[in-house]
Amino acid sequence: DGRGDKIWAEACDKEVANLKLNTNFAVGNLKNLVSIAEKPNALQPVTVPTEGEVSEARALLDELCSVKADGLLPCERFDVPQTSSQEVGFKFTKLVKTNPMFHQPRNGCAVTKYADAYYETTGVTPFHRKSGAVAFAKKWF
Repeated sequence: DGRGDKIWAEACDKEVANLKLNTNFAVGNLKNLVSIAEKPNALQPVTVPTEGEVSEARALLDELCSVKADGLLPCERFDVPQTSSQEVGFKFTKLVKTNPMFHQPRNGCAVTKYADAYYETTGVTPFHRKSGAVAFAKKWF
C-alpha cells in the first residue's frame, strides 16, 4: 500500500533534516598517542607465589568464604537480613499449625506407580511412541 511508503519517506526526511555531521575531530596529546597496538598474544611476566603465600591465601579464603553454611537458609546463617529483599519474611513462622483434616499430601495411585515402574525399567514413558507402532499406524490408517 502506498500510504506506508509515504509515511516511511516522511519519517526518513525528518531524520535526515535533523542529521548533523560532526566535522570537528581532534586527537588528544600526540606525545601520549600509541601508534602500534600491543600483540594480542603478548604475555605479562607472572611471579609464582611461594607455598607460604598460597597457604596464607587459602586460610584467608576459608575464613572469609566458608562453605560450612552453604546449605542453610539466610535466616539460619545470619541474625539480621543482609539485603533489603530479605527483610520481608526473614523470620518466617507459620501463624496456624497445619490441620491434618485439611492436609492431604499427594499419594500415587496404581496408574502413576505403574508409570514410574515402567520408566525405571525401560527408560521411556509408557506414552513413548515405538518405531514399529508408527509404521503400523501408517500402514493401516
